[in-house]
Amino acid sequence: MRAFLFITAAAFLFAPLVAGADGITFETERGNIYAAGSSIDVAKRASHDIVAAGGQVVISGSADNEVLAAGGSVLLSGRTGGDARLAGGTITVMNQIGGEAVLAGGKITLTPDGQIGSGLIAAAGEITIEGAIGGTARIIGKTVTINGTIDKDAVIRAERLIIGKNGIIKGNLRYEAPEEARIAQGAVISGTTLFTRTEPVRLGEKGAAFLGIWWVVKVIAFMAAALVIHAAFPDKTRELTALSVNRFGQGLITGLIVLATVPVTVLLLFMTVIGWLIALPVLFFYMAFVALSTVLGALVFTRWAGGYVLRNKDPLSSPMILAGVLVYQVLGLIPLLGWIFKLVFLLCALGSLSHLTYRDLKTASAPATAPTP
Repeated sequence: MRAFLFITAAAFLFAPLVAGADGITFETERGNIYAAGSSIDVAKRASHDIVAAGGQVVISGSADNEVLAAGGSVLLSGRTGGDARLAGGTITVMNQIGGEAVLAGGKITLTPDGQIGSGLIAAAGEITIEGAIGGTARIIGKTVTINGTIDKDAVIRAERLIIGKNGIIKGNLRYEAPEEARIAQGAVISGTTLFTRTEPVRLGEKGAAFLGIWWVVKVIAFMAAALVIHAAFPDKTRELTALSVNRFGQGLITGLIVLATVPVTVLLLFMTVIGWLIALPVLFFYMAFVALSTVLGALVFTRWAGGYVLRNKDPLSSPMILAGVLVYQVLGLIPLLGWIFKLVFLLCALGSLSHLTYRDLKTASAPATAPTP
């Protein structure tokens, strides 16, 4: 029954992929806070890291170490002691980030109260900097507005660059754009300014840039999802990934059967008078299984690469998961072969997931054996 509970909880945990649901938040013994759901607010202080993924993500609590978050909208109003890696449609930073910030999304805003201690790497359609950046800022965007302070160099590529009256760049400004920047009276650039004129971005290039940003957002979202799943269900995750690696062929065939036959079964059930009553929950859990397996596939790859290739004693540690997900997504970029590679691991994870669920459901439904007198 434990695997069934695992699937049920995980399905609701990642309900933004299949349905609406509120979020859940929990804390580990190491002081990490993990949160996921359609709408979440992490208000507690984490003595280590905060990892969050969902539709609307608000982090109002502080993290002594790092923050990793992905969502439709991400609001960071709590203090971060170390680095922050955020991805989303809209990203707003309203407090101090002690280390480096890596931000990718559609619209990024660093408010006047926002501070970044060790540099910024940002990519988005619209980027507004009104706070302070302690290191170098490396920015790619369509419209970039600097109306805050950058302590070191600013390296910018944009279609339109605006330096507001409160903009201060204490180092050099190097930027590429189709036209020169609009620099308001009162703006300060202490170092040299190097402008490289570029051709206006064409429609195809805009699409490529968008896909690049979307890929970064997806990678960060996958990292957050993988960490949350493993933190929420460490024993089940280890069992599933071990089963997938040790019985790879069996998992692959089972996953292929599940992926192909369940939709046909659901369709046939919908054609009957009362079959839809069964078809609806089956369809929901099928979608949840497939959605969950997209992340579990990356964990299976991490387990295989970390345990069998690198001989790591803990192949599912947090650093290994982050590295494994990154490599998994990079390999997935290979034309055709990358798609096949990811599909194989997804099917293997789906097969193992289905096997564990069937096994535990069968065990739970078996009649209890009476003790021998």
